[in-house]
Amino acid sequence: MTLQIAIKILKNSDNRKWWKIINKMSGKPRTTKPFTLGRNGEILNNLQASNALNEFYTSVNAGIPPLDVNLLPSFLPSNDSVPVVECYQVCKKLQSVHPFKAPGPDNISPRILKEYAHVLAEPITIIFNTSLASGVVPSGWKESNIVPIPKTSKPTAEADTRPISLTSSLSKVLEDFVVSWLIEDVKEKIDPSQFGCLKGTSTTFCLLDMLHTWLSHLDGLCNHLRICFLDFSKAFDRIGYNLLIEKLIYLGARRSLIPWIINFLSNRNQLVKFDGATSVWLSVNAGVPRGTKLGPILFLVMVNNLRITSPETRMWKYVDDVSASECLSRNCTSITQSTLNSVQLWASDNWMKLNIKKCKELRVSFLGETSQLMPLLIDGHSIETVRSHKVLGLTIQNNLKWDEHIYEIVSKASKRLHILRVLRRSGIPPADLLTVYIALIRSILEYSCEVWHSSISCYLSDKIEKIQKRALRIIYPEQTYKDALLLAGITKLETRREDLCLKTLTKITRGGPLTQYVTQTRSNEHNYFIRSLNNLSTYKCRTDLWNARCPKII
Repeated sequence: MTLQIAIKILKNSDNRKWWKIINKMSGKPRTTKPFTLGRNGEILNNLQASNALNEFYTSVNAGIPPLDVNLLPSFLPSNDSVPVVECYQVCKKLQSVHPFKAPGPDNISPRILKEYAHVLAEPITIIFNTSLASGVVPSGWKESNIVPIPKTSKPTAEADTRPISLTSSLSKVLEDFVVSWLIEDVKEKIDPSQFGCLKGTSTTFCLLDMLHTWLSHLDGLCNHLRICFLDFSKAFDRIGYNLLIEKLIYLGARRSLIPWIINFLSNRNQLVKFDGATSVWLSVNAGVPRGTKLGPILFLVMVNNLRITSPETRMWKYVDDVSASECLSRNCTSITQSTLNSVQLWASDNWMKLNIKKCKELRVSFLGETSQLMPLLIDGHSIETVRSHKVLGLTIQNNLKWDEHIYEIVSKASKRLHILRVLRRSGIPPADLLTVYIALIRSILEYSCEVWHSSISCYLSDKIEKIQKRALRIIYPEQTYKDALLLAGITKLETRREDLCLKTLTKITRGGPLTQYVTQTRSNEHNYFIRSLNNLSTYKCRTDLWNARCPKII
């Protein structure tokens, strides 16, 4: 009873410590485990490993020319004035800083900025406005502490790690203002096929657009689809600054911000911290740091002109993930290879590289016979043709069914039920167990369910529902499933998925990127009152072929 009271008090006072204790009690493994690096059969010590990692990260962009202002088009003098931030705006930004984020090289704790926001707002506002007016960024804001994160379970080489940058918290606050100004300037010219890092876009919208396009093609005259999933190698680290600034000017970014952005990207330095050891400082001549607020929007500007003009081909971009599909009729010549050649040409012109090992091809056809297609080539190497591929967290099969994806999320969720059993034996109360279930297990079962909910069969839906039944049996062992749902105050997963679909539909009708797919009834269609106030037309799931065969039933 003492443990339960202590945990309850801790949950109400410090939610972060509560989660830390819950994870420790459940035996959940650390997200990042310590690892060692070797070279020529010998294990490197921490100092050698940190220097080796830093040299590897900077060598990725070694061949890209550094920023040269003399090569840029003329952008000064600027007719528009330099933006100014107000003290109340800075205070609001400081209050929203995450207090537990790791500090950058300046060692200024975000917690101090948050707790003393009212005191620090005025002097920080003066610093921000001076930096914007002069176009000079403090040197400490252009330094990064790199933390290597393993990409594999047991990394053995530098390429098996991913660099995460820790930058100044003050720099991130000012970058937040610059990002909002840049988005305001360029959002109308951003490629509509880009679904990342912009308000009103998401992975769910990107996947919905993909599936709608593919199914519409297969429902029409298209016999089969040829889909390519492309991956750029070290995309964020291979951004050339000269090309980036040119594209910013071309897209209409306010000229008064260009000097500040140039100075922000110039003379950047980084070091690597590895298991207590610190490497030497090295300069960076290209790429945008991943730990900055400005990095994602600059990357969107960089890949904005990567487009496909062919009417038979569609492209989708989610930051650096690129997918392209072509609809093919019988005895029709495929142009996917020429599309791939244009993407490859764009990559070489923009100092980027396609990762051949991660590029995949998926062929979808509902015909008994599939036409013989030549393999796709990148630099003379053929792309692997797969039967299924994971895209933005969802496994897409070549028959557009969801069996593999459902089996995968059910298996992953089943393993996490062990956490509930361990916490139950430790005496954690049911209310806290329910919180753990919703956060760690149910979230897996509902990711992007708007894409696949209406397409799964009953037995797949029952498999998903069975996970919640098992979870509630652990939390409320003496209750039936129906009574447990009432005690927990939750609904069946199928009902929740339907509610999430309706919420997503509401977001689309408010002006989202998929508005053109939602048909609304005309306001002058009738002049009498009806009970339902729904202004959306509801359609039954029937194909055009079915409608043609059964016109009288519609």
